[in-house]
Amino acid sequence: MCVADKRAGRFTALRAFEGTAKLKFSSVMRGDGKLYVFGGEDKDGQVLSELWEFDTRAKEWKNLSAENGEILARTGAVMCTDGDRLYICGGRNSKKEQSDDIIVYNIDEDKWEVYRLEAWNEPIHSCYRYNGQLLVGRGRRIDVGYNNEMKPYLEIFGGKNKESAKTQDNTLQDFRKLFSQMPYHDITFKVENQEIPAHRALLSIRCPHFMQVFPAGIKDPANKVIEIADIKADIFKGLLEYLYCGEVPEDEKTVAELLKASEIYQLQDLQNKCEDYLVLNLRIDNVTTLAPLASKYKALKLKNAALRFIKANENKFDEGDLSQFDKDFLIEIISFKQTK
Repeated sequence: MCVADKRAGRFTALRAFEGTAKLKFSSVMRGDGKLYVFGGEDKDGQVLSELWEFDTRAKEWKNLSAENGEILARTGAVMCTDGDRLYICGGRNSKKEQSDDIIVYNIDEDKWEVYRLEAWNEPIHSCYRYNGQLLVGRGRRIDVGYNNEMKPYLEIFGGKNKESAKTQDNTLQDFRKLFSQMPYHDITFKVENQEIPAHRALLSIRCPHFMQVFPAGIKDPANKVIEIADIKADIFKGLLEYLYCGEVPEDEKTVAELLKASEIYQLQDLQNKCEDYLVLNLRIDNVTTLAPLASKYKALKLKNAALRFIKANENKFDEGDLSQFDKDFLIEIISFKQTK
């Protein structure tokens, strides 16, 4: 890798890049005396998730890649920084499909986050930070501005404005209030001897399972209590919070239980959110639990990420760790190693 010296009119060679050789279509940017290289493809066309930092003063490379990066893999993405975070937008994912997500890497906290956005017809071609906001460009225009929570505050040419975005935020706040206070509730669930109120109309629209349950479960209009036996009370409350507010708690055990619930209650979007969170939080001490869970509940994204994680870290597992997998999953691990 070389750097251009404009004053001297020549290129100066830097220390050799220590990441994947023959990298192409990677995202490169400079900020605060550092050079960042992210993603791209190797010589075989595999999409990568590596993040490397080059200190232009110390002339040293540092690997900042996540332990498991399948969900982060991007090629041809654009990138910007505000000094504290890197923002990686667009590009194509590991399947070479257009990505509409924004990946945020907190440099100081070494923390990755992925924000799912609405699908866009045109690919993202630029992004930059301005006045505390992230502006994202696609097609011939700059479309959407995002605040630090990746919530849209302005669409410059797409019809939205600050007032409509403010209305969306207010609507979410109202639903959070509805969930926390449950005014005028018309149904009560009894879970582990706890009575949990809710609103039938909202749950019927948000969840196909409840649409089927309510007519059969309430034969007597005066008896509006339904007993739920297949879930813990705190997890059921987390499920209701998702149905009311569209949010998943940042707690690994709760998210794992919600992944199970997503299949029972036929909630694909909830499964996607749970998988995204768990993939980013795969570790040596939890993959032996999460991998069989993903296999059992058909969470393919999490399952494949766990298999790749196990393969990449196989020298860190002992026989005791592997013995926690059942026979069928051990066969899958062996088959994965042979085919990849």
